[in-house]
Amino acid sequence: GKTVKTCGDISLSRKETFNIHSLFQIPLVYNQIILLFGCRFPQTLCPFIFYRSNINSFRIFDLVDTFYKKNLMKFSNETFVDLNSTIIFLTFYNCENLALDTMFVNPSVFIKLRSIYAYCFVSSISANLFPELKNLYKIQFETIHFRKLIHRNGIEWIKTINRGLHFNLSNIND
Repeated sequence: GKTVKTCGDISLSRKETFNIHSLFQIPLVYNQIILLFGCRFPQTLCPFIFYRSNINSFRIFDLVDTFYKKNLMKFSNETFVDLNSTIIFLTFYNCENLALDTMFVNPSVFIKLRSIYAYCFVSSISANLFPELKNLYKIQFETIHFRKLIHRNGIEWIKTINRGLHFNLSNIND
């Protein structure tokens, strides 16, 4: 195998064999749930740490983005076509001012994501996030925070979810 020092050293198309060992590759048998409580993220993460991961529910706690403290899970902007990462449900708890974008919800890592649950305040949502997440069908916010999100961020992100959907409200068959 080869030692990978930076995310830029990784190419899945190379013939080299990588012996990647990551917490997220542990083969769990039933209902794989990964919980991250109070983790610190001092630097950006390489998406490759989720190589061949198989996680049913990925739950993240205690992320914050304020003037006083910043602790956010961010990925480098690299994409890996053959990452083969499976994460079905993504849930946030007890977080402050989350910005949902492709640096946070990396399309390579979360390519099979079906649901996002935010039990915290989401400060913004990038309009280019949802076209990248083709399997996503459910986004759930706490109602107490949803109105503030819409007033701050607008609805451009909602329009991208409904892309390609055209119907005539005057026609009962539509």
